[in-house]
Amino acid sequence: MADSAHNRIEPLLEMLERRFDLRLDGPVEHLQEVRKHYEEKRQMYLRLLGEAEALKKVEYAKAFLISEAARIMILREIMPRPKTRKKRN
Repeated sequence: MADSAHNRIEPLLEMLERRFDLRLDGPVEHLQEVRKHYEEKRQMYLRLLGEAEALKKVEYAKAFLISEAARIMILREIMPRPKTRKKRN
């Protein structure tokens, strides 16, 4: 499952860096602050513009992508690690 989260997040992180010149990394606490900030921006766009108009705005897309990328990275960090099994002889 951790490999699945890794596979989902890498293309998103590359796109954020390429499109918005933004690198998203750091400790979980920082990621939580980033997610909260961009989630609030996303909700603000929805309140002010409505969903149909917000979806047309690059700023909304950026806020959405950053908040979701931070969410996935947080989940990846707090996800339990798989146990390594000892081979039987």
